[in-house]
Amino acid sequence: MKKLAWTLAFTAVFLFIIPIIAYLFWHYEYTPNEYATFVGGTAGPIAALAGFLFVYINFQQQQEQIKKHDEQFERQSFEYTFFNLLNYYRDLSDNFQIKYANYPYSQKMLSIEEIKIMLHDKLRCLFPWIVLKYH
Repeated sequence: MKKLAWTLAFTAVFLFIIPIIAYLFWHYEYTPNEYATFVGGTAGPIAALAGFLFVYINFQQQQEQIKKHDEQFERQSFEYTFFNLLNYYRDLSDNFQIKYANYPYSQKMLSIEEIKIMLHDKLRCLFPWIVLKYH
């Protein structure tokens, strides 16, 4: 469609120039009224159609750009939210502690790693055939 628009634009320009070329080389004389009628009747509508096609092509390209921009914005928004939640989870898990009172007078704060080890040891005592891996 872009090729058609350019072809119509060059045709319209050529139709503006034809009467001038005919006057210069073949000495064909036009009155200003005849020149205006010829150009207005032939080149004007073709130029208007070419202009319309250029505007339509530009509109389509803008729609494509808006669509790409929206997709990129959605992806960036998802990534931002995902990594913020991941950082939030990491911060919570790093600072997570539980009070463990094994004896009546001792209270100890345990980290996640210590809880994993303790649970693993308790589970191994209860179910010796279970093999758990932790890091």
